[in-house]
Parts: sequence; structure tokens; C-alpha cells
Amino acid sequence: MTVGVVLDQQQLEPLLDAEALAQTHLPDGVIIPVHEPSLARLVHTIAVNRLNSLVVVSRDEDAAREKGQEALRLAKENPFALILLNLEDLCGRVHERAAATRKAALLVRAAAAMVRQYPFIRPANVRIRLAGLSGRISRRALLTAPRPRQELIPAVDEARCAANRGCDLCRKACPFDAITLRGLSATVDKDHCRDCGLCVSACPTGAVSHPLYTRNVIEDGLKALLVTPQRGGDERIVAFACPGGMDTLREAGKRRLAYAAAILPVPVPSAGFVDSYLILRAFDLGAGAVVVLTCNGNCASRCRPEAFAERFAATESLLDALGVGNQRLAFVNAKSPERLASLLTAFADQVRALEERASPRGLPVPEEVHRHKTAGLIAAMAARWIASGRARVQHEGLPFGVAELNSETCSLCGLCADACPTGALRYREESAAARLEFVAGDCTGCRLCAEACPERALQIVRRFDSAWAADRIELSRARLVLCEKCGQAFAPESLVSRVVSRLGSAAAPSMLRYCPDCRMLARA
Repeated sequence: MTVGVVLDQQQLEPLLDAEALAQTHLPDGVIIPVHEPSLARLVHTIAVNRLNSLVVVSRDEDAAREKGQEALRLAKENPFALILLNLEDLCGRVHERAAATRKAALLVRAAAAMVRQYPFIRPANVRIRLAGLSGRISRRALLTAPRPRQELIPAVDEARCAANRGCDLCRKACPFDAITLRGLSATVDKDHCRDCGLCVSACPTGAVSHPLYTRNVIEDGLKALLVTPQRGGDERIVAFACPGGMDTLREAGKRRLAYAAAILPVPVPSAGFVDSYLILRAFDLGAGAVVVLTCNGNCASRCRPEAFAERFAATESLLDALGVGNQRLAFVNAKSPERLASLLTAFADQVRALEERASPRGLPVPEEVHRHKTAGLIAAMAARWIASGRARVQHEGLPFGVAELNSETCSLCGLCADACPTGALRYREESAAARLEFVAGDCTGCRLCAEACPERALQIVRRFDSAWAADRIELSRARLVLCEKCGQAFAPESLVSRVVSRLGSAAAPSMLRYCPDCRMLARA
């Protein structure tokens, strides 16, 4: 995919070195300096340069979004393959010229990298809204209303959804009751969805996704911000910002409230969307620190820190275990521009005063190693960052767990494995034995397996040890009972014994001798 970055040099020149910014190298992309990016200019630019996506740099984001989407639509390209950048408020008005230009180049590269990864948009992800209309609508109001606006929201991939196994984590995570369970899959109610992305973070199988915030999209943006070599500037600090946080950052720029140029904003749908994986991946890619900006519920996403405080504390424990230190992670309330600028400056000073963090050996962990899984990422980071190569953490907010089984009460019925949405628990019947296995690296700590266990023999402890993250552990084994008539194995011996003991005198002798099919024939 070829990305075009449209720069209005005349608009940027008083605050940034627009000529130097226009020379920024973009892999698979091109920077096009223009004067006043009109609709006709954008259509012409897309056609001449054969562009598939756009990054438009403009102070008037609403107008630029409307023109950019219409230009892509007229060029028969994906109208959602568009990112708007307000470099004037995010860089030019808050930093001195050289630092502002360096930061602007990083943000341009990150935006180009992210928009290039935007996937094919499914109809389920598209919502149509009529702005300014509510209640009963007259014909005159309908004719004079603004054009319908298309928005992107999370959607469920029914093929990957584990609702048929009893999973309802996305429904529980949604603060707007926008998710319902229908049939074998969850469904997002487009009218009630506020696009907070909490369902995306809560889904253990990746069935709920948002096309603008997939891990591929955000990771490519982080790589462009952090891995790109650059002269000068402080240690780079990634700032994951909810929509309200981004609005406050832009307002701070309008008011010329200066803060550290090391702060590099990465837009996310809500502060609660930022999980341990994204934070740890930022450090793995070279971030000096990470800050999560929240508007404290003032935006449509209802970013309330108390809802994810425990998960945030668990991430701090992981950073301590990896030797990074929780002082390099902060949660900042973007309540007002003045407060935000002050807190960001103080945090950047705090990070600068810390002892220099030892650089990890080698390059960041490749995607094929961690496979976008938190446990795999931590294990790989521990192997490179810690002398012992081992990290151990126990915290209730961790996004994974360890299975502990009471073998005396377990009947090896396999219901826990049936309920596990990720396949971390696996029930196998091989030869003459049945086995229950557990892979810690695949566990998300959802505890659906423990809820499904009829004997309450299983519990999930939120604990992590990188030494066995990828190991397959055998939790239980039992001999299979063979049918005396057909010779087929039909149940673990422990399960048959448990059923017989519960039935007592009501248990038929044939239950121990025959499989269900042969038992029916024997009765006949």
C-alpha cells in the first residue's frame, strides 16, 4: 500500500522547518507539499501518485477529514484509509522549532506506518450517523441536515467468537450494554456502541476487533516512533491518549502551554483499551517511559481509571520484575490543558532523573516469537533483559494465570477444556489413557474453566513465571474404561467411578462394563 502525506507548507512554516519535514524518508510512502489541500488537489494527488491511503496534515481536522474521505472515495480507494495530523498544535506551538520539527517527523512516520496497516473494512465495522438529528424528524430537517457520517466501531468475528463455550467477557466489559449474546456469537449494537474498545481488550480469542486499532496497526506506529534513528532530543516517551486526552493535548497547543518534546502521542479509543501488552511492547521497542492519558470520563468513551486500576498496577509489577521499574510508567488525568502540561513536564523530568536503563541485548522481539501474546512477549523480554532470564509475578490484575487442580476431586470430565476459549486447557484421549493438559502461555486468566468445573476442583491463580510460559503441563491422567462388548474406550475411569459413587445403589452394573451404545443394546 502506497501512503501519501499531504503537507501544507505555508501553514506549517512559521512554526516548523517545513522544508526539512518534507524531506522525511517514508518507506512505501511519499510526502507531497501543497498549498491549501482542496478536494480537487487531493483527488489529483491520489491519481498522480497512485496512492491507496492518505495522511493529511492540517489544523482544521474536521474539514480535512471530509475532503480526504471524499477524495479517496472518488479515487475508488478505501475512504477510511485516512489519518489527520494537527502538527501545529501537537508540535509547533509547544516546542522550540528544531525539537518541534524532529517530533513532527516522528509523528508523520508513525501515521504513515499505521494507515498502511489498516485492514479491509468489513460492513459490520461501519456505522452511519446523522449528526444533529434526534427524536421526530421533519422533512425539512431531513433535507437540510448534514450529510450522513460513516464511523468505524468494533465488530465480532463470529467464526472466532467463543460465546458458544459460555464466554461473555466482552459483554461484561462493555460499560454501555452495547453487546448481546445471540445464538453462538456475541453481537455489537451499533446504536449503543461508544467506540471505547474495552470489548477488544477483554476478548480472549481476538474475535472482537477494531480495524483502526489492531495490534499490527499500533505496533507499526510504535516502531516508527521508537526504532527510527534520530539525532538530538530526549529519551522518547510514548503517550497513549484517549480521544479526550488528545483533545486536551491539542488545546494545550492552542494555548501555547509548553511540555517536553519527548512526549509522543499515540491515539487509542480509550484509556482502558491500553493493556499490558501494548505498554510492554513500547518498552521492548525502546521507549524510555510510557504514560497513559485519560480524560476521567469526560469523553464519550468514559475513561474511568478505577475501572482498570488493578490491571495498571499489575503492569507496574511486571515492569519491576523485568528490571524496567514502575517509575517509568504513569497514569495522567488530562482534566485541563494547564494540568496536563504541568504533569507531563514533571513526568519527563522524573524520567530524565532516573538512572539510565540498561539497553536490552539485540533487537526487539520479533512478532513471530511473541505472536501478539503478552506471556510470550514477557518471556522473550525476560530472556534478554534479566541475568537469570526468569521473571516471576503474582497479581490479581495479570492477564494470564496458572491452573491448579485438585486431582482427588477431579473426575477428568473435560468440561473445563470445553469452556476454555483459547485452548490453554486441552483434554486428550490417546491409547488407553485420558489426559488434561495446560499451556500457561495461552491462558488469559478468564477463569471460565473454573466456573465450568462441576467438582470445583480447578482454580486459576493469576501468576506468571517466564520459565514455563510455553511449557505444556499435564494436570491429570486417568485410565480409559474399555467396553467389554465392542472394545472401545468410552470414559476415564475416574469419571465412571464418580458417577457410580453418586448414583449409589441406583447405578446399573452395565455402566462399568459397556459403552453407552452397547449399554442400550444390552437393555434391548
